[in-house]
Amino acid sequence: MHVNGKVALVTGAAQGIGRAFVQALLEEGAKVALVDRNLEAGEESKAALDEQFEAQRTLFIQCDVTDQEQLQGKEGNLSAFCTIITCSNLNKPGLLNL
Repeated sequence: MHVNGKVALVTGAAQGIGRAFVQALLEEGAKVALVDRNLEAGEESKAALDEQFEAQRTLFIQCDVTDQEQLQGKEGNLSAFCTIITCSNLNKPGLLNL
């Protein structure tokens, strides 16, 4: 996957497979928006990644992507991202190009 210079949004990004995807994308040169419903884990993940990578390469967004109300108002921001990797509990993990 060629992601150098691209921006990715990863759901379920604070821990587990989602966190591993974030790490891999950053190592390959991408900027990454971490989306997770767990505020504490998300902030901790961002802080740890900021120590390893440039802070401006990550953004944490607290959001439960299964909750339509939380997504409202955020969908406009999604179109700014080139790639979305979903590792949340939607049972539809995968790669989407917008």
